[in-house]
Amino acid sequence: MKRPDPDPLGYDVDESAVRFSNYFHVLRELVHLGCGWLALEPRLEVKYALGDHLHDDARTVTKVKRRLFELRTPSDYPGAPADELASLLDRATGATSASDYLGIAYGNLKPRLIAALRIHLAGLDPVVDEPSLRLLTQMLHRQERHVAELPAQSSEAVDGEDLGALPVRLREVRALRVMTPLVDPARDPYVEITSEGDPFLGQSLYVNGEENH
Repeated sequence: MKRPDPDPLGYDVDESAVRFSNYFHVLRELVHLGCGWLALEPRLEVKYALGDHLHDDARTVTKVKRRLFELRTPSDYPGAPADELASLLDRATGATSASDYLGIAYGNLKPRLIAALRIHLAGLDPVVDEPSLRLLTQMLHRQERHVAELPAQSSEAVDGEDLGALPVRLREVRALRVMTPLVDPARDPYVEITSEGDPFLGQSLYVNGEENH
């Protein structure tokens, strides 16, 4: 929820650092788990969209980490998420299938992140904190596009919830889940796999045509 008496100059450095730290934890987890589940998602169109979203989120993780550095906050940030956010991330970590993970990521975590970004944008001073304004605007646009392109079958109500304001545990680190080693990636039924690979691809790559002689 919004702060009762917002500062006319927006968020101070510590408040901004906490918010960006929470965004960092959500996006870092989404990138890590999404990379693990990407190969196990059989639907090509979903696999393609998920890969595109992973690219967005991975770039944003770097930008958020840089923004924390620009705020001149102690190296204790981003720390580790406190219990409430950690429990939300644990739900994603505990997913047992690609569809289960997508339901949590796109029906829970990303909508909560969107709600927090909107609150942050509404409360900051666009002149004093113009760098955050630019980054948050880009983040919000990307996350809204993600949930529109991969809508979850069921979404939880997140109106009024502010994931960004949750506390963080400074000087702590959240360990990432080590997923089960991949044996075979999942594919649509129409995708044919042969033990010799794709003979046409090999021929086109390594055999010069007449135009090269």
